[in-house]
Amino acid sequence: MLCETRVRCFVVTDRKVPSVAEGSKDPGERATGVQLRLTLSQLSYFGMSGPSRVERSLSCFRNVKEEQAVGARYCQSLDELLKDSDFVVLAVNLTPETTGLIGHRELSLMRSTATLVNISRGQVVDQDALVDALRSGTIRGAALDVTYPEPLPRDHPLLSLPNVVITTHIGTNTMNTCHRMVESMINNSLAVLTGQPIPNEVRAQ
Repeated sequence: MLCETRVRCFVVTDRKVPSVAEGSKDPGERATGVQLRLTLSQLSYFGMSGPSRVERSLSCFRNVKEEQAVGARYCQSLDELLKDSDFVVLAVNLTPETTGLIGHRELSLMRSTATLVNISRGQVVDQDALVDALRSGTIRGAALDVTYPEPLPRDHPLLSLPNVVITTHIGTNTMNTCHRMVESMINNSLAVLTGQPIPNEVRAQ
């Protein structure tokens, strides 16, 4: 479901779907974007760790054979990834390390044609820095399934920018996912009641 959310974010932001759907305020403006024939050198996915563990985390998720099959290039650092990507997807847990992971400096490293997609937690991105980057054209656009706070105040500047798409934290909001969540809750509860190991136990570190 999160994979589907990422693809929707790419298409909606790149082709300016909200502006087009609003009735083409400017009939002369065409929703021209980049062609979504992506390789991993264009689409960068940074997930499941903090910036101090970027190299290790990316190595954990690597599949060298798949990289070679699609002509992907492995980025050694977050800075390198930001500089070389047209779409940057954030899918990290919110921790002290990832809070403010993307700020003024990181946004300044991105291409002017790049889109930032956040499907993790709102505090991972410095929203004031994001507003500045979107207004100045530092980056092309943003798609946010999460914000801070949720929902945003109605007068928040992100809501008035034409190059931003904001959804209401719906990345996992599908019938299939909801069913799996309920099944997981039931299985965990039954395990506790019957003295069995809990399938999805979360242990304190």
